Amino acid sequence: MKNSVPQLLLICIIAFYAEEVCSSIYRLNKRISNVEVKLDTVNTDIAAFRLDMIEVWDKMEEMNKSMCPTENPNHLMKPNVTVMETAVQAETHVSSRMLYSALQSEKKFVREHNQMLEENVNALAHGQKHIEVLVKKQSENIEKVVQDIKTLNNMSVFKAEHRKAIGKVVKDIETIDSKILVMEHAQEDTTENVKSLTENIKTTAKDIKTLDQKVKKIDQLERDVKTLKETLDTVMNQMSTMQQTINQIKARTPCLPRWYSYGQSCYYFSTSELSWSDALNDCKSKGVYLAEHKHRGEAKDLAELAQSISTKIDMYWVGASDISSEGSWIWKESHASVNYSYWTSGNPDNYRNEDCMSTYVNHQGHWNDLNCNTKIGYICQTAKLD
Repeated sequence: MKNSVPQLLLICIIAFYAEEVCSSIYRLNKRISNVEVKLDTVNTDIAAFRLDMIEVWDKMEEMNKSMCPTENPNHLMKPNVTVMETAVQAETHVSSRMLYSALQSEKKFVREHNQMLEENVNALAHGQKHIEVLVKKQSENIEKVVQDIKTLNNMSVFKAEHRKAIGKVVKDIETIDSKILVMEHAQEDTTENVKSLTENIKTTAKDIKTLDQKVKKIDQLERDVKTLKETLDTVMNQMSTMQQTINQIKARTPCLPRWYSYGQSCYYFSTSELSWSDALNDCKSKGVYLAEHKHRGEAKDLAELAQSISTKIDMYWVGASDISSEGSWIWKESHASVNYSYWTSGNPDNYRNEDCMSTYVNHQGHWNDLNCNTKIGYICQTAKLD
């Protein structure tokens, strides 16, 4: 629609110009017709005037001959002319001379007038040629305009729908003019709104700048998250590799390093010395518990195992005590009562408030009761690895 509006306006201008050219040509043709009619009339009048003048000249010649006769013998031989006839002839001759002079003056005037008429005719003929040149040029312009109109008609620009479109464009232009007028009246009212919008735009620009900074931070966080994901994937791969390694180690050794296998459990022999409660907590921190002897053979075997690893510690805490009830020994982890005796001779004697159980490595693992605050080695126990 935007491209067709200028083309339609150009078409309207060409059509208007063509109409003006046609009107000019019509007026020129009318003027030419009037000039031709006048020329014909003048030529007719000149021809009639020439005929009249020829007739007058002939009569004047006749009168001249009659008034001024040539000498002839017959005239000289008439002796009977009277004096009165002579006087009349003399008076008539004078009158004829005067008339002849007047006719000569009229003849001169007629010749001059005829010459002026011929000059006017020549001027009219020259004007006619000039008009014909103008008509020819206008005809060429008309032919060009007609050719342009034919071209435009070939392009179907003068179809009825295009004329309707032109009318619609005109109406649209009028509507736009009305709207522009309304907008001009409303311009003063919108000035404050423009100022307010300008402030809002400035505020929005600041907000956009802040958001842009936040977006940059988010982009950086996304890159960091991506890096962390990649790191996590790497760690997960490493963990998977480690898990495979652990599984392989478990297949070969059922206990962790520095832990020793016996029966269905793994045992840890400390190299440091703690009180019974601290030893209990240290084992818990490892996710295990203080060792429990299920039978005398287990206590003996663990003592031999401790001697084989050369811990240089002679006595270790195990997980039984009678703290809750004197003489009633309970395993801390399983809450089961100690239902057999593997005490050294004379024990337990509760000497100096001895409520916690220990095992002698150098005495085949026999038990002894000690004060719980005494610091000695300790044995932690856990199930074997799956």
